[in-house]
Amino acid sequence: MSYTRLLPLLALLLGLLPAGVQAAEGDAPNLFIPVDKMRLVLVGPDEKVVGSLQFDMTIEARDLAGRDKITLLMPRIRDAILTRMPAQEVDGRSLSAAQIQDAKRRIMLLIDQTVGKANAVDVQLVKSYIQPV
Repeated sequence: MSYTRLLPLLALLLGLLPAGVQAAEGDAPNLFIPVDKMRLVLVGPDEKVVGSLQFDMTIEARDLAGRDKITLLMPRIRDAILTRMPAQEVDGRSLSAAQIQDAKRRIMLLIDQTVGKANAVDVQLVKSYIQPV
């Protein structure tokens, strides 16, 4: 086992390297920002609330500067999604694949409006469940 690969990590843990320095040459930067405990209201065809989609998501940043900007503006992103995103109409109590794609598109639109179009690449719903009323 080569300990030379562990030295940069050990130096980082001991505070000898600045936090922005990569541990080893060739390591790709982490461009994914986790966002937990989000909610999307679900309404039936009669516009009565039938439940909510509770979900965790991951935002993929375009680059390190985008990741930093998204992280800095995360409170505004959360607020935009929770307060400005319109309810999702559903048939019954479940979402189709097309409805999930539409929700992701609307989330990306709010992210782009909040942090700028060139900062986020994609959003993925990582874990989700429907909470009935």
